[in-house]
Amino acid sequence: MDLLSSRSRGGCNGNVQFDLDMVTYEREKRSVMNTLGRHILGDLWNCDVSCLEDIDYVEKLFVRAALKAGAEVREVAFHKFAPQGVSGVVLISESHLTIHSFPEHGYASIDIYTCGDHLQPEEAFHTIVEGLKCRKYDINEIRRGAVFNT
Repeated sequence: MDLLSSRSRGGCNGNVQFDLDMVTYEREKRSVMNTLGRHILGDLWNCDVSCLEDIDYVEKLFVRAALKAGAEVREVAFHKFAPQGVSGVVLISESHLTIHSFPEHGYASIDIYTCGDHLQPEEAFHTIVEGLKCRKYDINEIRRGAVFNT
């Protein structure tokens, strides 16, 4: 099947003590070289409800988004819930893209995690936002797996 062709801190309650001078020293001693991955978390509101409910469309959109980011798609698994909603994952060689949709709220939660410097996860994010006709969103990026000089 051609997946691309159609548009169908909180606080702790313990007694944790540590030496601030030692922490400062360790931070200064090591400088961050790079990170192993980029993790983009998105909250998408005011999405087109018909898009959020269409499992075939969402699946094709996520595959297209992965490819636009420069990823290599490995596996695709999506599920349609009754009475509404779609959840799915696109596994890529470099990690994954996921969605959990809540059509009754016009909302989708998305997760794009990529490893390596050759990918552009923000391209995937914006492809998904446009594809779901989202009118409001929050995007947060977490750099994962910091690599330090010692």
